[in-house]
Amino acid sequence: MGFALPMAHSGSHTAAAAHPVAAVMHPAAPKASPAVIAGNASGTVVITSHIPVYMTLPYALTWAITTTNATPDKTNVSEAVSFTYLVDGSVIVDKSVALNPGHPLTNEMNVTVHNLSSTYANGALLEGSYLLTVTLVVTNTSQAVPQPYTTTASAGTQLSAHFPTGKMFNPFPGTNVSQGTVTMSGEYNGSFVNSANVTVYNSTHTVVFVQGVFSPQTAPNAQEGFSVNTVLLSGTYTLVLTLGAAYNHTIVAVSETFTVLSSTPVTYFNTSGGGISIGGLGAGGSAALLMVVGLIIGMLVGVLVARGMAAPVAGPAQPWSGQAAGTTTTGATMAANECSVCHQSFGSASELSDHMKSQHGITQ
Repeated sequence: MGFALPMAHSGSHTAAAAHPVAAVMHPAAPKASPAVIAGNASGTVVITSHIPVYMTLPYALTWAITTTNATPDKTNVSEAVSFTYLVDGSVIVDKSVALNPGHPLTNEMNVTVHNLSSTYANGALLEGSYLLTVTLVVTNTSQAVPQPYTTTASAGTQLSAHFPTGKMFNPFPGTNVSQGTVTMSGEYNGSFVNSANVTVYNSTHTVVFVQGVFSPQTAPNAQEGFSVNTVLLSGTYTLVLTLGAAYNHTIVAVSETFTVLSSTPVTYFNTSGGGISIGGLGAGGSAALLMVVGLIIGMLVGVLVARGMAAPVAGPAQPWSGQAAGTTTTGATMAANECSVCHQSFGSASELSDHMKSQHGITQ
């Protein structure tokens, strides 16, 4: 919401009332006329301090005053500063702080949270759009019918009472976290916060992660929470939460250091003699794994034994052998020139005879 900075001067002028000279009672003793200030008193007020778009408290509000037809003994002067709280241009609260009348004239007010909140019935300072007005009233008391003269100077601003602040919930400063996905969570608030960022630096001050966590505030000083995740390797890291406000104040709300530890698989060793544990499995899991392994080994052994016990099948007689195919004692057909012990075939009967003699000690 923007505000114009109007300077309004309003007043009224009334001719000085005539003070009749007393009738001459004796030609030698006339009465003197009382001293008067000719004309109405008037004045001007000008705000001299810079009124920013966003005013942060405390703030020194200053102004300058000039008067006409006014002297300390013949003039009443009063001043006041009013604070009008606006929402969408509508007046919500209009409070005035009266200043001590008299001379010398007041030309400064230190605007603080305390002296503003004390003007509201509930004692709470409302943050947002305000119209600040300095009012001057000057009256010439020497007139028979004094005519007050009123003038004002006004300026609009967004009143901001709370600088941005924040805190972290996780990780806490100086703590250790496991390698992998690290969750960083916290909250912040402040008047008119318009930026919030989480930045993580490694031990060489290199940025390894940065993410904005700003959420539009539902009120000028609303509390906002956040949570972000990132994957970090083992090492020491510095986390920084930076907040910015519309009145060009950027602060480091949180700066903390934490350590990421490398994760290693856990292996359990049985030292009680009450069972066996494999690779971190419990007793039940280890037993199940061993049973599966035993079944696989048993199947393989069974296949090999079955193949060894199968009866060999005699092949046809070799074309170069004069020996016809025979029959084994088990009834299976045995090929010509085949060893009856190891069932190895040879090209001739003499070769078979030499083999049985040298390998099996049988002489035919």
